[in-house]
Amino acid sequence: MYKKRNMQLICIILIVTMGFITGCSNTSPSTTATTQVQTTSPSTTAITEVQTISKVDLVFGGGAMGGVYFTIGGAMKSILEEKVPEINNVNVKVGSSSQFAFECQEGKVDLFLNTIDALYFAWSGAGRQGFKVDEKFDKLRLIAIGYTHIFDFVTLENSPMMTVKDIGEQKIGCPSPTMVGPIEDILKAHGIPNPNVVMISDYNQMNQALKDGTLSAFVVAGPQPMPSLVELATTTPVKLLTLDNAAVEDALKNGKESSFMQKMVVPAGAYTWLKEDYHTVGRAATLSGSADLSEELVYAITKTIYESNDEMAKIHPQCRDFNLDTIKASAEADVIKAPIHPGARRYFEENGIVFSANIPNN
Repeated sequence: MYKKRNMQLICIILIVTMGFITGCSNTSPSTTATTQVQTTSPSTTAITEVQTISKVDLVFGGGAMGGVYFTIGGAMKSILEEKVPEINNVNVKVGSSSQFAFECQEGKVDLFLNTIDALYFAWSGAGRQGFKVDEKFDKLRLIAIGYTHIFDFVTLENSPMMTVKDIGEQKIGCPSPTMVGPIEDILKAHGIPNPNVVMISDYNQMNQALKDGTLSAFVVAGPQPMPSLVELATTTPVKLLTLDNAAVEDALKNGKESSFMQKMVVPAGAYTWLKEDYHTVGRAATLSGSADLSEELVYAITKTIYESNDEMAKIHPQCRDFNLDTIKASAEADVIKAPIHPGARRYFEENGIVFSANIPNN
């Protein structure tokens, strides 16, 4: 009887204690949850607490629906949700890079894809590429560098023009407002004081303008080969205009916007009609994010992206270019001019990447 009463008393104490612990626990998505495991033996009962990892939901600015950025955003979503324990869900959002810069500053977007120069101009308040002077988006940080937007200077095959310098002050088109400044810098470096660069956002309209003579040439930029250029060449013979190496050197060194670019080569055969390597320029695509993201989370994001690029490449081949060779090349070319997130920087430096002392810390 004495043993029986003791056991009853122990059970009552345990029930009360468990109720108190349960009432004090918090299991919301943004906090650490506590799981209770009860073990029993003939004479004892024990409670063990197991801590689970806090999880966050992220918003990813992925560009236009169906575009390269949007597809890469989907690949990153899949791999981050699968491999980063701290991440619960990644919502890929449709929109433009400039829109996402605003929304990242406001805390509405956590990660987004853009270009290395657009990141700098948004962060610095320098007043270019659609951003106003002194309008600084100081929460933006570089997290990763991926594939390069390679510039193709295109004209009709029967055009008398052979080089970029031959364009002179004739009208030349491009599909994005962020391309106008770099193209103007390159043309000026080729001795053209007043470049006549116009933006035509629709590729079909730009192709037609080249065919009917409204444009003497146009520039497209992206992973090679460019689908729009492949399609155009099936019905309209085209060629690429040669850039002068000395002029390119000058543009990369002294251009206000072309200084973010690097020398690139489109290999012969990238297009069926391209018989020799094409030496040109390009600018890097970047993954940017908010300074409000923790160092540990961004370290995990960066590590996962760079160590899972082959898996992501099954969704889009350009994901493979998120590799250490690419970030090393950008660092050596000194084109990184916006702050690097501490979590990303830690991962890169652990892997031997050396950054310029000129890169701002915040």
